Amino acid sequence: WIPETDRATLCVSSQVGCALECTFCSTAQQGFNRNLSVSEIIGQVWRVATFLGLSKDSSKRPITNVVMMGMGEPLLNLKNVVPAMDIMLDDFGFGLSKRRVTLSTSGV
Repeated sequence: WIPETDRATLCVSSQVGCALECTFCSTAQQGFNRNLSVSEIIGQVWRVATFLGLSKDSSKRPITNVVMMGMGEPLLNLKNVVPAMDIMLDDFGFGLSKRRVTLSTSGV
């Protein structure tokens, strides 16, 4: 969770470990274990939001931005990442703006 004066960004993981072996990344040293499920990806958002004080008032949301750039390569787990991002964006889910949910990739 990265709090700032005008926003609060959450970095979310898509895998346990990573198979890409990027030399600059400490996750690469761990190696790849498995892909996270949709519920495990969303669980990260839910856990932080509830810990910080989840609110239905959109002006008081504890998380305003999500970046899929935690542990793992999101494009190698699209089967679970896309539905998880849909829940983040859905008004009945977390109702985040499409401009505020970002997928970061190493370029696979």
